[in-house]
Amino acid sequence: MAPHRSIRFMTNPAFGEVKEHVRAELLAVALTRRLRVPVTILSAASQEELIEALTGNTVEAAWVTAELCDRFEKDARVVLRAVRSGSTVYHAAFVCRADDPVSLDALDGLKAAWVTRASTAGYLLPRAHLKENGIDPQKVFASEREYGSYRRALTAVLDGEADVTSVYCTHPDDRAVRAVLAEHVGRRENELVPFAFTRSTPSDGVLVTHRMPEDLSDAFVDALVSLGSTGSGLLPHLGLFDTEGFAVDGHVTPPLPSTSPRTHEPLLMLEVTADGTCLRAWSPSGKINGRPVAQLSGRPLAEVLGPDAASPVCALASESFRNRMGGRIDYHAGPEDDARWYSAEITLGALGTAALIIRDVTDSRALEEELYRLASYPLLTPDPVLEIDSDGGLIYANRAAHDRFPGLVAQGADHPISSALLAVQRSPKAGRNSALREVEVDGRVWKITVLSPPDADYIRAQVTDVTEHTPRSNRIRSTDFLRRPS
Repeated sequence: MAPHRSIRFMTNPAFGEVKEHVRAELLAVALTRRLRVPVTILSAASQEELIEALTGNTVEAAWVTAELCDRFEKDARVVLRAVRSGSTVYHAAFVCRADDPVSLDALDGLKAAWVTRASTAGYLLPRAHLKENGIDPQKVFASEREYGSYRRALTAVLDGEADVTSVYCTHPDDRAVRAVLAEHVGRRENELVPFAFTRSTPSDGVLVTHRMPEDLSDAFVDALVSLGSTGSGLLPHLGLFDTEGFAVDGHVTPPLPSTSPRTHEPLLMLEVTADGTCLRAWSPSGKINGRPVAQLSGRPLAEVLGPDAASPVCALASESFRNRMGGRIDYHAGPEDDARWYSAEITLGALGTAALIIRDVTDSRALEEELYRLASYPLLTPDPVLEIDSDGGLIYANRAAHDRFPGLVAQGADHPISSALLAVQRSPKAGRNSALREVEVDGRVWKITVLSPPDADYIRAQVTDVTEHTPRSNRIRSTDFLRRPS
């Protein structure tokens, strides 16, 4: 009996960010479909757990910091380095408030905000830079605190809790830092300014361990390297790693050739005429249906595409030229045991030709089903679920919330539920992830449970009707709740 094949892929701690867990789940689905073996993505609870998994050789792959890449590289089957702005190296930039600038020789008595002790750009690299310049962080800073993420550390500086922090950047210049700041704090990036840069270091990446069989390792590497470059619509899944892609051994190269024969092309680009002639063609492999693209110029479009795609795509092209309007069609093609979904999109040019792009969308269609599944939970739950911004404006409400509280939109921050949530935000004792006391609205008693992710700039809550379980003597009106000191 052949041994069971599966991949356990452990990632850096996600610090409780819901979006990272969702991204991980969708990436696991994409890789499972691509590799045809079960892929489970596990988020390490801590750097210690991640190191223990690598030391004990209990996972097939792991996304780790640059420092751990260097430490375990010699024991790995292969190392994939993250590519950002076309580079597999990066720097750390020291950052302070724009209205209170500092310099490396004026750090005495300031407060530093770091990401975590395991973060290369958010802790290790800037502290090493200080020591290389004769500055002892333990002696110069009045305090050093870990905030768990770049966003939290930057926000601490913006809000005056700290004076300096550090972020990653691909190049040691202001524009590169601006892009990173905008990603994490949005419009407030202009309130921050970089004042020093460290030396470069190889980027973080994915370690493939020897637990993974060699043939499966080749396919896994090919899948990750080609994730965002094949036209299959999977680029968003690189968001889990905050990267544009991966490179093997630090060399930014095209995707590795697959270890199995390619039975379909993930991306085709063609120039066609109104009479159905293919003027030019391109594909990542340089072939279409096994024929070099150079041999396809001047051939009928139906012959170039082959029997499966000819009927739907030629019909699309014919209708587009007839109506002088571009269009799109999805179609199913390929052998029954490996049938794929494709999307063909045509755009008319000014010289009587048209650009035709055909993408393999099988994986992205499958992932849409996962997105629908995830989205169905708040839509179908019988309890109201809602989100408001810091001003009490409604961002999202499921059907149950609109049904139970029809005045949510019109009343805004004045609605009792929204007002109660704002009181939570203003009350440091209540916290952002706790159940409030019951609030009475229109004769019903509602228990509000705040479910906001740690880095969210909104307040999310689930509201449960507990009228039948709450003695009248214990009930409070929403107005009574709002009058309590916050």
